[in-house]
Amino acid sequence: SSLFCSTCWTPADPRRIKMAWSWTAGSLAQQVAPAAAPPTPRVWSCDRFADLASTAARLASGLGRASWLLGTVTVATGACCSTRVPRRRFGRRVASPTLVATAAGGVNAEEAVDKEQLLAAIAKDGWGLADAPADLQADPGVVRLAVANSGHALQFASPSLRSDRELVMAAVSQNGYALEHASEALRADREVVKRALAQSGFALQFASRDLRSDPAVVKAAVANAPHALQFASEDALANREVVLDAVSRSGGTLQYASEKLRADRDVVKRAVADYWCVLERYAAPELRSDPQLRRIESRSRRRLEFRWASLIRVGNLLLRVKRAVAWATSWRRGRSDASAS
Repeated sequence: SSLFCSTCWTPADPRRIKMAWSWTAGSLAQQVAPAAAPPTPRVWSCDRFADLASTAARLASGLGRASWLLGTVTVATGACCSTRVPRRRFGRRVASPTLVATAAGGVNAEEAVDKEQLLAAIAKDGWGLADAPADLQADPGVVRLAVANSGHALQFASPSLRSDRELVMAAVSQNGYALEHASEALRADREVVKRALAQSGFALQFASRDLRSDPAVVKAAVANAPHALQFASEDALANREVVLDAVSRSGGTLQYASEKLRADRDVVKRAVADYWCVLERYAAPELRSDPQLRRIESRSRRRLEFRWASLIRVGNLLLRVKRAVAWATSWRRGRSDASAS
């Protein structure tokens, strides 16, 4: 059944209410998880909901349901019908729960939260910049404070600050993926992109096309994360030197190379030496039956099997030592238990 605010009688969103059902026969508790939120969801709450349990019980009984079914009702604090609920996505968070303020009914959270509290929260969690008013999102000092502990907070800065080279450099130094939120001009800046790649090679996907074709930039990304080669341009994937560097670090990156390089004997040999599976999976068909490559594949497979076998043996040995120590010290525990009794 729908519930209402005890002060303004605003209908409650049942997806946003967490109900704790208390039963007289036991201590069973059930939490109702919120469902997918609409594009601009709102928190249903009010500053006077302390005695909401009795109101909800009356509503339940008025709808023909037994009032003893409903125990206490707990709702999230926030400005009634005004505070937005933060949503999180992979790689980016739209808002931070740190800054959802407890305000009087109908008052906007941005007006109710003091600037000092906002700055303190932003210093603790840079995602709090999402809840800051527009003037603070355009303040270089505040944005610098946010990106210092969370580079992704750059997405909440004003467009002019996302073009600020110093701020973007600070953001990508903390999190290379923050390059996604930089302006187009800075995503084509070699120094900015290299700083991002030093923190995360996969940030190559956010660089400009010209830089994704630059062998030096692609090598910098591969040095941090070999599989970042997949985000390089077709020209870079056809560059023999770049692909050789990648397959030397991880043989599986042969899958991203051009067809011509997957038929290159030296490139395939380097990849198979690191990871034996690539010969059958990614090498050109004419190389799969090559006797020399088959021998390299066999040695690579035996080497990998030996590493796993050694790891398992070491684990078993440590387990036996642990059991032996437990058995050797068991008499002490028996004596202490006897003395205690």
